[in-house]
Amino acid sequence: KCLGGSGYDSGLKTIETASGYVIGCYTGSNNGDVTNFKGLSDFWFVKLDFSGTLQWQKCYGGSLFEDAFDLAATPDGGFVMSGFTLSFDGDVQGHHGSAGQNDLWVVKVDDNGDTLWTKCLGGTVTENLGFIDVDNNGNIYVCGISGSRNGDVSCVGNYKTGWLAKLDSNGSLLWDKCFGGSGNGTVNDELQFIKIYNDKILLGGRTASSDYDLNHNYGNWDAWILLIDTTGNVLLSESYGGSSVDIFYDAKFSYDGSIIAGGETYSNDFDVTKNFQANDCWLVSIDTLGNILWENTYGGNGFDQVRSIMITDSTFIIGATTNSVSGNVAGLHGTQYADIWLAKFSTAVSVPMIIHNPISIYPNPASDYINIRGNKNKSLLTLINIEGRIILEKYINSEEQIDISSITNGCYIVQVQSEDKITRQKMIISKE
Repeated sequence: KCLGGSGYDSGLKTIETASGYVIGCYTGSNNGDVTNFKGLSDFWFVKLDFSGTLQWQKCYGGSLFEDAFDLAATPDGGFVMSGFTLSFDGDVQGHHGSAGQNDLWVVKVDDNGDTLWTKCLGGTVTENLGFIDVDNNGNIYVCGISGSRNGDVSCVGNYKTGWLAKLDSNGSLLWDKCFGGSGNGTVNDELQFIKIYNDKILLGGRTASSDYDLNHNYGNWDAWILLIDTTGNVLLSESYGGSSVDIFYDAKFSYDGSIIAGGETYSNDFDVTKNFQANDCWLVSIDTLGNILWENTYGGNGFDQVRSIMITDSTFIIGATTNSVSGNVAGLHGTQYADIWLAKFSTAVSVPMIIHNPISIYPNPASDYINIRGNKNKSLLTLINIEGRIILEKYINSEEQIDISSITNGCYIVQVQSEDKITRQKMIISKE
């Protein structure tokens, strides 16, 4: 089914209902399937029956740009869509910024698409993105990027730009919190997804920080996993990747309690064991302490990125985009633009597998030596610095104490590889 008009139209998420499908979109059209268009681009709700027949469609916005990013169902049978707005008129009320500054924007509708309320969130500087989920009580959580330190944004200091706001079912702001660090002077931190699991909230995206909620940065943007409770307390905040750009666009809890995260990587070092070319789809399995259980890249010679993950009992499916014609990808329809790419995996997808439990590497932080315990076979030990350079490499036969007295202070990766298994651990070397 094609939906839209002569402008640019994009579907963001589909939710199955008792009578069909509700699709969250944004539209730049004022013809075709689109009626009552408000401005340069609008939020657009579409309802189809199970045969794909259009039941209703409605636009929401003002005279300027509205850009939608996410959609969620509410326990009362309604729907909420989130994104950002530049408008000060039409359906947009209470914009906090001046002309040219974005507010996050939330629209709640009933099952007929009729507006229940709209809400602008932000301050006098730009807020961007806008991803959303709803808990069992109808409370709404919206995350993205905040540049403000006033209005709805209660955070202080010019840092922690990952922003989360909690609303009640009527759109009243209950609390907000900022997460992340101070960035790297050029780029900051972004929350790119949110998923609520009972008493935990799983978020993530990308970070350029190595302070506050983050303890290291390998270079440029690292992929970021953030786990908090429903009051905003941080349970886990960890970054992953290599010396180039790495991003997570989605993550889900697996059946065994681990987290499977997906996105893209341009790196080929540190946490990333290989890269086909350009950017690859990157999948990472993480335990609730933040340790990598396994990771692998997928794609080919073009640009590949995981956009969505669906978990089943023993498998998972990724929804990705690709314009590759090699590697894992076959059947591309055209090289000028990207195709949608679906791939199904078992839960043991990585070779080599990253195992953190069998071998213990300590102390951490370390000063003059590190101990290797639990190693049974001849293995290659490698110490890698933050720039991806190998500082130390030697074979060890079993449990051993390694002299690091000549190595300078800094953040390192300690890797022990034996046959098809790798143990990796981030380590701080600090000499008092």
